[in-house]
Amino acid sequence: MDDFLKSLSHLRVICAEDEAGIRENLVDFLKIYFEEVYEAKDGAEALELFKIHKPDVVITDILMPRLDGIGLSKEIKKISKDTKIIISSAYSDTSYFQEAIDIGIFGYMMKPFNKSKIEEILAKCAKEITYQKNIEESKKEITEQNMKLIEEVKLEKEKAEEALGTLIQKLKYETIGEMVHVITHQWNNNLNSINLLIGTLFEIMENNNIESIIDDDELQMYQKVQNQLGEQVRFLAETIYDFKTFFKQDRLMKCSDFSDIVKKAINLIKQPIEKHNISVVVESKLQVEQLTVCCNTGELKHVVINLIKNAWDAIDSKISNDCYFKGLIKIVLKQDDFYGIVEIEDNGGGIPSELLDKIFEQHFTTKGD
Repeated sequence: MDDFLKSLSHLRVICAEDEAGIRENLVDFLKIYFEEVYEAKDGAEALELFKIHKPDVVITDILMPRLDGIGLSKEIKKISKDTKIIISSAYSDTSYFQEAIDIGIFGYMMKPFNKSKIEEILAKCAKEITYQKNIEESKKEITEQNMKLIEEVKLEKEKAEEALGTLIQKLKYETIGEMVHVITHQWNNNLNSINLLIGTLFEIMENNNIESIIDDDELQMYQKVQNQLGEQVRFLAETIYDFKTFFKQDRLMKCSDFSDIVKKAINLIKQPIEKHNISVVVESKLQVEQLTVCCNTGELKHVVINLIKNAWDAIDSKISNDCYFKGLIKIVLKQDDFYGIVEIEDNGGGIPSELLDKIFEQHFTTKGD
């Protein structure tokens, strides 16, 4: 009991009693245990003190002027259900006690007061408050731990999603890379056959002395066609090689010609873009003939192609609404003291303002998978 009574030293109490002598004696006794003791001569005054000081315990007489103990208890319970209310009375009218029980009164003290009885009920009250506070602290601690756990789970989930996104992207590249490798092999076989057929065709023409049959203009035309066919075959061979190296997941940094890397990326996508009534213009503002940069060439190509493809999509949307609209994608190569710079500009309308804060978030896209 003593331990619980000691815990009252951190609590506040209001004593409501209309008889001055009884009130003074009870207040003096309560000051032995409570940190703060407030006294009121009736229920109305006690209610005002309660609203100001928010005490842990209220000891009130039942019969008082202006507002009796039952009325005071009802008003207090409207404000705070946890406040412990102890009724003091010289009356044994069961109707009062039953109403007090219905309100949720903590206990009773019968007049005349007995010191040991007061200490007994105060100890029970202190015990209840202590347990209640322990429960609240435990709830608070559990809530904080749960919130911390939720944040940790959220963080781990974000990490897992990021890792999964990276893995899926890697697997996509590996799968496409394997397919391109197979296609490259077959493609090169066919290109070699076409090259041989072109060479054979013109060898036959030379062996049959075609110069004596056709005039100079026609001969030049045939030679021009031969050169164009050869150029197309070489372009196709270079293109499929660029595709093959583009999808190869090589994380090594290499020192390469900056302009060559960017132009190879452009060539992979330029031809189909220009078929959509879109001009692709490349301008070099490099200060040197060959700028060597150290980078992951595959990833740089990937970035350039993605930016060009985004520009293409934006322009396509405008062309679908205006068939006479002429699209333009302008790519400028620059440099500063430390870096090669690629600027890509288009007349597709720009990025919507509501997306500007999101475009650099990992895996953010406005397109479907």
